[in-house]
Amino acid sequence: MKRLAALCSTGLLLALLALPACGGYDACGDKDCGDPCTVCDPDDSDCVESAAVKSCNARGVCATAATNSCG
Repeated sequence: MKRLAALCSTGLLLALLALPACGGYDACGDKDCGDPCTVCDPDDSDCVESAAVKSCNARGVCATAATNSCG
């Protein structure tokens, strides 16, 4: 559990897996497939977003737009 907490506190888990496990932020929770998204919670000033354009995929995960498929 300490390891997960450490990953969450650094934002690394969110950046790598785009999971809402670290603080309740769900990047695609209220979005449709193909909608733009950010891995970082807009309220988290410590999170650093990559420059890659991301969108929600068919599984509801915020991922690099170039690899997403909604069909």
